[in-house]
Amino acid sequence: MAGEIAIFYGSTSGITESIAMKIHKYFGEEACDIYSMEEDFTDVSEMLEYDFLLFGCSTWGSGEVQNDWRDPLFDISIEKARFYWQKPLHYLVQETMLPMGNNCKCIRDFIR
Repeated sequence: MAGEIAIFYGSTSGITESIAMKIHKYFGEEACDIYSMEEDFTDVSEMLEYDFLLFGCSTWGSGEVQNDWRDPLFDISIEKARFYWQKPLHYLVQETMLPMGNNCKCIRDFIR
């Protein structure tokens, strides 16, 4: 754990990953860690180590959660993980988004 902020993302087509990388670059490696739900995520307890959480998850079909999030969300519900001190923030992947600079500013303002 390097920073106080963590980005956890799942990406099928690469769009959510691209946004996660831009947010990570904006905050910098010293302040922010990044986890691919498919490759890097191992346990819900990882999330509890951070003060601020950013969850990147797209939806498919009729609102189905992205595949990489299915098991972790089940684990969170089973383990009844409590995010008492964290400020979770979910960034949305939509066709009509603000330019990335504006999105990062909104996220940065939320964290401060």
